[in-house]
Amino acid sequence: MYTLVVLVVYSVFIMLGSSFTPSPTHILKEKSNLSLYSKYFSFVSESEKSQMHSVIFAVIQLNVENLKDVLQDVSDPLSVNYGRHWTKQEIVDHTSNIKGCQAILQHLHSIRDVKIDEDTQHGDYIAATAPIHAWEHMFMTTFQNYEFNDQNKSIVITRAEEYWIPSVLSMHVSAVFNTVQFPSPNANSHKMDPQLVSLSSAASEGMINGFVTPAFIKKYYNVSNDMGSMQVTQAVY
Repeated sequence: MYTLVVLVVYSVFIMLGSSFTPSPTHILKEKSNLSLYSKYFSFVSESEKSQMHSVIFAVIQLNVENLKDVLQDVSDPLSVNYGRHWTKQEIVDHTSNIKGCQAILQHLHSIRDVKIDEDTQHGDYIAATAPIHAWEHMFMTTFQNYEFNDQNKSIVITRAEEYWIPSVLSMHVSAVFNTVQFPSPNANSHKMDPQLVSLSSAASEGMINGFVTPAFIKKYYNVSNDMGSMQVTQAVY
């Protein structure tokens, strides 16, 4: 009986282990969104271990949860702080996480073959390039090459199904881009509501292949002049 129980538990462990591998040194950060765009991307091959690949680390910013309250306060005509909008430097001083950025940089410098391409002035992002094998080891994952299925162009991108962050960096890294994030095929296009397609021909002159353009917006809202003015103190976007 005892042997049977052990075998059952072991079998369950093996099945679970194929999709989830707990680690005391790493934390699962993000999984792929390929399921949303699977009809647009097809698997090509495993990435070559020597293939160079660039990623971008987004550093967790501090006190972000307070910014909405500050914005509401300075925008409220009844508040004593009305109109006292923060400068860019004040926002940087309130949110910048230089220690977190330095911790990530220090970790990356300790990994062989990782090259720091850039870290932004206020420590928001860090761009780095390394061979695939270095990233696979750091993120405990495997990278594959996928092809974007389009009749007009062929684009191959490198992505993984998931990635893990070293535990020592989990409090500093918000996300690592170019890892599991598949781009939306329509990321650069904003489709127009089908009902707008039937608008008057005068408005439709500013429309190109069913997409909204600045020219269409000007015609639809009868905007005769879209130039800014120094006399305007507020604007709605």
